[in-house]
Amino acid sequence: MWRFCNISAGVLFVLMIPSASAQSVPNPPPLPVPSAQSAWPREAAQKESSGMRRYSLAVCQSLLRSFADLPADQFPGSRAFASDFDAAIAMIDPDAEPAEWTALEIGKLVVHNPNYWRAVYEQDPGAPLMMWLHSALHGLRGEIHSVLYTQILLQRSQQDVSSEMSRLLISALKLIRFGEQANQIGVKLHDQEKYAEAETHYRDVLRVIPNHSQTLYELGYSVRQKIGGREGDIAAQQIFNQARTQDPFRLSAWQGSFKGDELQQMLTLRSEAKPRWDKLLRSKGDDVTLEQLESLSEQLQISGVHELALLTRQIVVVRRGGQFTEADAEFVGRSLQGLMPEHDFADVLAKLRN
Repeated sequence: MWRFCNISAGVLFVLMIPSASAQSVPNPPPLPVPSAQSAWPREAAQKESSGMRRYSLAVCQSLLRSFADLPADQFPGSRAFASDFDAAIAMIDPDAEPAEWTALEIGKLVVHNPNYWRAVYEQDPGAPLMMWLHSALHGLRGEIHSVLYTQILLQRSQQDVSSEMSRLLISALKLIRFGEQANQIGVKLHDQEKYAEAETHYRDVLRVIPNHSQTLYELGYSVRQKIGGREGDIAAQQIFNQARTQDPFRLSAWQGSFKGDELQQMLTLRSEAKPRWDKLLRSKGDDVTLEQLESLSEQLQISGVHELALLTRQIVVVRRGGQFTEADAEFVGRSLQGLMPEHDFADVLAKLRN
């Protein structure tokens, strides 16, 4: 059992929940060596995954509890999102294993939910607590790549970040490595042309580490070979699309047919956005310039990676002192429309301009 301290609105909450690691630096401990009875440390990965998802639930509930008490006339988005969240988790049994929780649609609840983004921009976008909340919302569903990328941006925001907030970062890194270790088994099966066995293995990994992008990619590759022909291509592309949704930088999953601007977005992602992101990963917080972050946000937006573009731009504004410029407001408007073209965000942009 781990102690979880959440500071929200000046109140300290202490919960006792299972969590992955209490380390405060982005370097996970060595992975356990697989036993003779296990080809990969499945049990350890399951424990890590369950711990991260329970921890994420506790973080979300604690932070969003304060949203529900805000004045509705001043914080309509925050109140509405708190209600959306309560409805989404109503079917979750907190005593059950997270793998058995009713599947949450994080795309619907967070990424494409206008109430969520209104709440973000009513609060303090880019601030540690809001980035922590964003990570935890994705952590609920085991979306480790979104957890990791949000935490990486937070670590480079030059803000004071509690060591408590690094737990999700550590857990995401460990789970990504667990999945990579497990995938080696599937690749060997695939290379032996045992495509059905490889598929079974990858699906088992995804039961433990849901939404692992590399596992999804390898699964799609084996499914395509197993089914063959046009049907195999169609089945594989559906899985590849899931892989790149979880990790847009999984360039190998950008294959098959493209719709609308997707081809140009992929080319920009490969030639402009990913090299900038890779440079960010190689840098320490103090080494990342404001110009680098702003350029990264712009290239992510052009690539259609709007959620990460918005988060990056929030860090730009934080690094600049917290004031949104007209260019920032226009940027936010474009990405919000990219995520939710059917919604009007004039109220959000007016707030940013004021």
